[in-house]
Amino acid sequence: MSDFKISVKHNDARLVGGGSLAGFNGGTMEVWSAGTTPGNEMPTLAENAPPSGATQLATFTFGNPAGSLVSNVLVLTPPADALITLSGTAYWVRFLDSEDDPWGIARCKLEGDTVTEASVVLSQLLLYLGGSVRFVSGALG
Repeated sequence: MSDFKISVKHNDARLVGGGSLAGFNGGTMEVWSAGTTPGNEMPTLAENAPPSGATQLATFTFGNPAGSLVSNVLVLTPPADALITLSGTAYWVRFLDSEDDPWGIARCKLEGDTVTEASVVLSQLLLYLGGSVRFVSGALG
């Protein structure tokens, strides 16, 4: 853990930058199933690759801006519903900028579940090919 701390003003600037990455020229959020290796269900951002057995289920495209600052947290604006391209259980999401470079990951939660700062809430977690999924909420803090 780092002892380095930044001010609220600088944190807000960091979050606005993240929001710019999400919404700049078609930033996306990919929805993925869990990997098949216990303890390795979702990657770290540094790994830059899905874990073994994980499959991409849907992709959301953000508008610009992707969200707004509320109480020192970047609250993402819900994009249009996403087409489900493969059946599976949503477990994690990966944020990509307009050049398809990953810049963040988060766990999926179901609408009504307890939400943490690093969660994206979806209308359902059981996704079926050909249907659609709704992005309910997400916040980056």
